[in-house]
Amino acid sequence: YSREFVVLRDLLESEKLPLYRERFRAFLDENLLSSLANFQAKLGEDETGIRERIAKVNVALKKIPYTGSTFVQIKESRAQNKDIQEFRARLAGCFSGTLDESDDAREAVLEKIRALMSDFDTREDWKKRVTDVRNWLEFAISERDKGSEKEVNYISESGGRSGGQKAKLAFTILASAIMSQYGIAFDTHDPNTFRLVVIDEAFSRTDEENSQQALDLFKSLDLQLLVVSPFDARARLVEDYVDTFHLATNPTRDSSRMSRATRVQYEEARNSAPANADGK
Repeated sequence: YSREFVVLRDLLESEKLPLYRERFRAFLDENLLSSLANFQAKLGEDETGIRERIAKVNVALKKIPYTGSTFVQIKESRAQNKDIQEFRARLAGCFSGTLDESDDAREAVLEKIRALMSDFDTREDWKKRVTDVRNWLEFAISERDKGSEKEVNYISESGGRSGGQKAKLAFTILASAIMSQYGIAFDTHDPNTFRLVVIDEAFSRTDEENSQQALDLFKSLDLQLLVVSPFDARARLVEDYVDTFHLATNPTRDSSRMSRATRVQYEEARNSAPANADGK
């Protein structure tokens, strides 16, 4: 087999395969692993960012009464989802053995990365789920006494709540998130701050009591509300909370018109309107 051996040797030398082998090692060390490390670091930063935002929201939540004697706090913990736990372990495992310069160790690292990239290419739904850091955390609500700050109730994601309780909790957390977003958690009554909130049919699926509580809460925080709602009975809930009314009408279906009225004008028009068949 001497002739075949010489041909193979000449091929290796002419194509500079030993050189490419060294270049591949450099690529693995300097490019592939570096990019993967940056990817892992970015996911970690996103997780930290969520935790930091939750902390800011909790500052605002502490200032918002949930009941007469309690307030609520958001508690986060690592998700117990099997796919996410497995992905995080596989991602970390891509860096194990990278200090070993042997060919076998490098091949093992490359195989782990190749398998992970293959799953990214072929399992689209899985990739979106495990790389969305919002799925890495699970959340619960701790209701605490204002005076002692001791926990009096714990509400998990799977905890049973009535529709009204869920609405009240949702509006409370929403208000705190708005305070955090606008940076007004520490100064809730500064009239010179921008705190516009657009509410688009937010009360269409909540009962009157919870809608009223939400509006009272927004009012106590001096939020600047723009309420969008059909002109029906539910819209009457917001009458006492707005200063100006804009009514959009399009009776012919081809020409919209916007009418504007102050609170005084609106009340005068409402009080002078003829009663309907029900006497209303």
